[in-house]
Amino acid sequence: MLYRKTTTAFSAVILGVMALLGATAHAQINLNAAGTAASPIGTVTFSRETLPRPGARQTHYEVTVDSSSQNDLNLMSVLGTVLPAGVGADTPRTRDDGLGGLAVRYDLDNLQWAEALSQTTLYITNAAGTPLTDTASTVPRGLRAGGTATAGTNPLCPGRTCAIFEVGNGAAAGSANDLPADTRLILVTWPGVLAVHPDGGGTARVRVYRNFDDALTATTVGLRSDTGVKRAVDVKSSVTTRIMPGTPAVADVAADPRFTNFAPAGVNTLGNIAITLNTAHYKAGGGDTNTKVGALADVMDVPTSGITFTDSTQVLDFATFTLRESCSERAASPVAVAEMGDNVGQGTAGVFSGTRNLCVAPRTTATTAAAAATAPNREIPVTTIMASVEYSGVTGNAFAPAGAMGAVGSIERNGASVQIGYL
Repeated sequence: MLYRKTTTAFSAVILGVMALLGATAHAQINLNAAGTAASPIGTVTFSRETLPRPGARQTHYEVTVDSSSQNDLNLMSVLGTVLPAGVGADTPRTRDDGLGGLAVRYDLDNLQWAEALSQTTLYITNAAGTPLTDTASTVPRGLRAGGTATAGTNPLCPGRTCAIFEVGNGAAAGSANDLPADTRLILVTWPGVLAVHPDGGGTARVRVYRNFDDALTATTVGLRSDTGVKRAVDVKSSVTTRIMPGTPAVADVAADPRFTNFAPAGVNTLGNIAITLNTAHYKAGGGDTNTKVGALADVMDVPTSGITFTDSTQVLDFATFTLRESCSERAASPVAVAEMGDNVGQGTAGVFSGTRNLCVAPRTTATTAAAAATAPNREIPVTTIMASVEYSGVTGNAFAPAGAMGAVGSIERNGASVQIGYL
């Protein structure tokens, strides 16, 4: 698989996270949190439309956030069990119950490692956020299995979706410097460590075992704490499109000639189209300067995206159609109706961000400005107006937003026109 590598040296990364991890820990993906329905655990979401076009056999896409938002994409959990001082990965295991050298196991689903992990990928702080790692080796630890960004050779811990770290306590035995249960375990993943499946719903699970052997078998034997499976990284469309028909416009039998104006006369509102852009989603382009979605151009090729209007008469030239925030305002985006070619009688308009009403007004039969004052309007038929919103993907990206189609309005008559034979 092909992944764009982050060029930031990891030593520089650690210098940055040492200040940020404690200051903004609330922004991390807290795998121990129960969360809410709206925000389960602070899941970070990437825009589906910004995923790069896949290479050969690529099924996952590297995701990252900019350095100022790095906590958004770091996986945080707590030790969940006490690690006694003087025992651990680099010291003799003398306790009767075998505790010492606790093993921390990470398992991913719909996620995988985008690059090989190292022992410094696991960052450890106390409950207040003060770093305990990289300071005179206070907490020795090492990557013992998985985390290879390749399939690996151990089926009990696949290299792409599993990683097992062994953690020890470098303090002297009997010094009362045990690592408490609320010690934070932070997997620093923001600089291109994770790759997500485009179907989204990427989950992570962290389990702490009494030793490496128990972590490798991944049963309940030796299990000391478990975050459970939590959604950590998601992929969603950043564009939501809604087409809503309104109250039918009424062609008035009392108009002169009949059915050449509306009741009430003039501009009437049909329905509306809402195109909503989610600006909380990150763009998924790789590198360490990713920002959030901010404009339609971030997720679609705006010039080649558009809206097509059709109606049951197959000719929309009986009236003038515009898109406006309110049909009572003067500013409007006209709907262009083709007068020739394969799309004759169809209306087109550009895409927008927000909600626009489809407004309809009578159209004169006059062909010159001088005749407009006296020429009658065109007859308005009974019809249903359909809207089709279509989006084009950004060049080089894998997906485009999902379009939408539906009835956006209709026109009725408040009377009938009949021919009565003369007797």
